[in-house]
Amino acid sequence: VVSDKSLFQRFINSVNDAYIKTDAAGYIIDLNNKAEKLFHYDRRTLVSKHISFLGIKRGPSQDVVSDIGYLIDGKGEEDYFAADKRGASLVLNLTAWPQEINNVRLNNLIIRDISQKKLAEKQLILSAFTDSLTGLSNRANFNRVLAEQIKEGECTGKTFYLFVIDLDKFKEVNDGFGHDYGDRLLKAASKRLLSCVRDHDLVSRMGGDEFTILLREIDSEANLLKVAQRILRTF
Repeated sequence: VVSDKSLFQRFINSVNDAYIKTDAAGYIIDLNNKAEKLFHYDRRTLVSKHISFLGIKRGPSQDVVSDIGYLIDGKGEEDYFAADKRGASLVLNLTAWPQEINNVRLNNLIIRDISQKKLAEKQLILSAFTDSLTGLSNRANFNRVLAEQIKEGECTGKTFYLFVIDLDKFKEVNDGFGHDYGDRLLKAASKRLLSCVRDHDLVSRMGGDEFTILLREIDSEANLLKVAQRILRTF
């Protein structure tokens, strides 16, 4: 004879996502094998631990959620963040609901790992604004940032400066030595340009051998001239 508890365990183990049941105070009383696999903790370790042991947060830099009521009251529309036992980062979608059995309050949590989905979305956005050869900002990203900078300048009066740069005789190099050599030259030029500016400046490849540098927070023309001279010396 199969007990109701055994049947329930089979059922929750058949669910594709992690499942955790807690008592009213948030202490774990049951879970499925997907929860063990997701967080890389075995059942014996997790049962009787408070839900905060899993380190679930509203944001990567925020405090761990310690109040089970917060998770229960959530609408499942925001991402949560955690790390497994090995320290690997997790992005989670969490659905939680209360349950009352014989006047005993319990909480149910379904936790879906969306880490790969979020990574793919991030890479898709990154690829849309990144030059595939050099890894620099591309024309689309330059146009986006430039429009934002112009708008900010109109509102605040802040100035910015723009360098437009191309490589002399690049076509001769490309035609004479081949495209592979030309690509290597473009990559080397990109690294040199990056070495000449600050982290918050924007170096973009517009296409071919044309580059732009958008400089912000330059407080004098003398400092702007220093940047220009640094670039010339680098090449």
